[in-house]
Amino acid sequence: MDLKDIVAEVIDSEIRGLEDLKQNFDFESLNEILEKIYLLSGKVILSGIGKSGYISKKIAASLCSIGLPAVFLHSGEALHGDLGVISSNDIVLIFSNSGEGSELKQIIDYCERFKVTTVGISRNKSSYLIEKTDIGIHLPATPEVTDLDIPTTSTMMMMAFGDILTIALKERKQLSHENYLIYHPGGTIGFKGMKVYDLMLKADELVILKYNCSMIDALFGMLNKRLRFALIVDDKDEFIGIINDTSIKDFSFKDNIVVENFISNNYKVLSSELKMVDILQDINTFDYFIVLDGKKPIGAFSYDNIKSIYKC
Repeated sequence: MDLKDIVAEVIDSEIRGLEDLKQNFDFESLNEILEKIYLLSGKVILSGIGKSGYISKKIAASLCSIGLPAVFLHSGEALHGDLGVISSNDIVLIFSNSGEGSELKQIIDYCERFKVTTVGISRNKSSYLIEKTDIGIHLPATPEVTDLDIPTTSTMMMMAFGDILTIALKERKQLSHENYLIYHPGGTIGFKGMKVYDLMLKADELVILKYNCSMIDALFGMLNKRLRFALIVDDKDEFIGIINDTSIKDFSFKDNIVVENFISNNYKVLSSELKMVDILQDINTFDYFIVLDGKKPIGAFSYDNIKSIYKC
């Protein structure tokens, strides 16, 4: 089998699994799970072992990202002390392809003893997991990609179920974009939710010069604050432009020239209340951004100031 055939076989098989899941989805059980999680006073615990464990861990992370307390419990480690993470006001979701692991049985017995709600997700409809948990989700028994039963189609369906659960809970919570960003202060998502005010250099961090300031003084000011640009104002301290390392590249220390001769227009004026997501196109177009109060500069930043965040 050549590489193109392998690609087609894997994708086609997993699409079949997703189509089977779509056609045979247990909406009644899903609604029951959603209601229990929505009214939950505790946390969502997701458990599994092997490939199911890795998927459970991903789903736990997704639920945390929408503001639901969720933790991953390794089914094997649970039997060596980690069962203590489960409390009576939690709900435990257990993922297993076969639904017959001995570890799963002991977790279910523990939850039954302390009256903890359990959900079993498995392809084996007659498994211990499906029969003994409070809510059983039977995934289609669509064959794996190869006769070696390497987890492929089954894991894709488990992952899809987790994504469905996450998005359905997001809708049930009516999670707003603003609240979603609260849980993502870092990375690209967090960057997009930040306001210009949060990122801009304030006036005391900037180099702000009169239009008739000498270039030598300007260069020393920029070096002192480790900036590659300076803001230029008139006699009323009103903003008239910037100078930067590109606009002054032809300057010679032999010249006695003032900064107004090197003013650049490579900037954009922004409101301090704008969110970064609203100016992404501008960031790709301009190198410098100025924030004014009326006509006076109160802040600024350059692409260099934020690129380490913007590119993360």
